[in-house]
Amino acid sequence: MPELPDVEGTKLALTELCLDTEIDLINDGNGTEVFDKKIFDCKPALLTEMRGKRFESISRRGKYLIITMSSPPHAVIHFGLNGVIAIQGVECVHARDVHLGTEWPPKFCRLLIRFSNTREIAFCDQKRLSCWTFTDDPIHSAPLNDLAPDPVLDDLSFERFCEVLKSKKKAIKTMLMDQSLLACGIGNWLADEICFQSHLLPRAKSNTLSSAQSSQLFHTLIDVCRYAASAGGDQNKYPRSWIYHYRWDVQGNEKSRVMEDGKVVKFDTLAGRVTAYCPSVQRMGGDGGDGDEDGGDGEEENN
Repeated sequence: MPELPDVEGTKLALTELCLDTEIDLINDGNGTEVFDKKIFDCKPALLTEMRGKRFESISRRGKYLIITMSSPPHAVIHFGLNGVIAIQGVECVHARDVHLGTEWPPKFCRLLIRFSNTREIAFCDQKRLSCWTFTDDPIHSAPLNDLAPDPVLDDLSFERFCEVLKSKKKAIKTMLMDQSLLACGIGNWLADEICFQSHLLPRAKSNTLSSAQSSQLFHTLIDVCRYAASAGGDQNKYPRSWIYHYRWDVQGNEKSRVMEDGKVVKFDTLAGRVTAYCPSVQRMGGDGGDGDEDGGDGEEENN
């Protein structure tokens, strides 16, 4: 699923290549205007009326991309499980599990936009779990107005952070992935990375953390998200010491892997997702407890 850094990479690419140029063609990728109602939460006319308008600015909040048009309404995009915006002739950084092929328009194209300078972009989504909404005031309208602070854009309050941690009895990973609680933009792999670098087990309960552990989690969350965002989602720029590089394509019977420095990475299921952790360096909350005990839980994330 595209997370904060992946959406940041899309924002940077569109900002560089697609601003202030009039749209002169828009269709569903098949040359018609039969737009997927499951993805586009609007009347088809709102899409076709984008002709003649321009992308005035591109921004991001959490996992959402905001396209501010030259006149309202403006588009707010959640990429779902594997939605992506491709730019013709440009090699863009996409979430790891997104594979578009080489043809144009790409596979699973749901929206094709051509600008007056002949550049084309395509919104693609194989599983059709993404969502486009249109609003005159994105920041103050749902879904953006329900989000927790953005760890890259906002100054997070440590006091609020601790209050939220103590108010729940949920696994830290579950808390991290809930877009309305601690911070927005964090999904499965970012949550694992933050827990790993905070030396906390993903299943440690939020209300058991010591003051020192809460502080470590707070600062690590900010550092990891800002580093990944600055890399524009390019995994090749993430340090090899990150657990990120060892958590993908886990087979059903695969229980562990070994990092370059010898640390053993184990796999579990938490919040309904594959979870990677390192029991030799990650602990439970409070007075500790090691990571060799088994057990995920069934808590679900709020995307």
